[in-house]
Amino acid sequence: MRRETPEQQRERRQNKLKASGKELIKCPECGKMFIRLGGHAVQTHGYPNASAFYFEYGMTRKEGSNAEYKALMRKYTKSNGTEANLIKGIERRYKPNDGHAQKVSAYWENRRKKRGT
Repeated sequence: MRRETPEQQRERRQNKLKASGKELIKCPECGKMFIRLGGHAVQTHGYPNASAFYFEYGMTRKEGSNAEYKALMRKYTKSNGTEANLIKGIERRYKPNDGHAQKVSAYWENRRKKRGT
């Protein structure tokens, strides 16, 4: 079995994306097409994070993803109840004296004992 070089793998993925007919976004730095630019910028162009890349090219996060991906994320957000909970105003934060801090402290104390530190 012949192994592909990383460049051949990228080329194969690019061709597959182009053939899929999905909306792609062109990277302003190298000109390649992607569904989302953030991960590509970090891995290929050496940016510390996607925000630095978007800032340098004057883009918003929304401009760095295609419509299909955005729709999928909206569907996921609605399906897990996050948006509905925000609308209802359900408070998800820990309350003072609810015992959570003691549970967390006990958990980490136990972990330190197990590690011997």
